[in-house]
Amino acid sequence: MALFKFFLTGTSEAPVIELGEPDLDALHQLMMRSKFIQGRMIEIAGAAMNTDVLVPVNRIQFVAVADD
Repeated sequence: MALFKFFLTGTSEAPVIELGEPDLDALHQLMMRSKFIQGRMIEIAGAAMNTDVLVPVNRIQFVAVADD
């Protein structure tokens, strides 16, 4: 599992989401074959969260590995 920061079209906030994929390469493979990414939102706009989410792949502009 790893933490990724997702920058999405239509919003200025970039949530930190925990995914089952261990690294960017595995996430890239998942994004090539899926319409949605399933994970757990850990943080958004500096506020702690703990909720399951689905992120539409077509809204993702940029992904960064989040530092712990």
